[in-house]
Amino acid sequence: MQNAIWIATIFGPFLIILGMWGLFYHENMVKVFGSMKTVPGAMYLGEIANIFLGIVILSVYFQWSWSLAIFVTLLGWVMIARGVIGLFIGQTWGTILGNPTFQRLRALIILLWGVVLTWFAFGGPNFP
Repeated sequence: MQNAIWIATIFGPFLIILGMWGLFYHENMVKVFGSMKTVPGAMYLGEIANIFLGIVILSVYFQWSWSLAIFVTLLGWVMIARGVIGLFIGQTWGTILGNPTFQRLRALIILLWGVVLTWFAFGGPNFP
């Protein structure tokens, strides 16, 4: 459980910042993802980073328990899935991610996931 809390202390605030940026500075996020579609190397590097971070998360904590720690395990699997999908259908995936409505929804999900992880890490039911 300590490993899950440690991962949540890192990724919780990170996801909150990323989600808030996506919601409040949506135009900048659209520009960034638009430029990534024109540079496939940047997109593929991002997908490889997702796979790597997902594997690191799962190697440190991989447990299916009915608690908030499940969001840590799910984060690892979602990052791996996103990276693999991006590698194999990169251009199609870039088009889906480039949709402004999808980007706002994605930013909201990232923000909420970050709030859950942060609450779990710093003040949730398992706080030491």
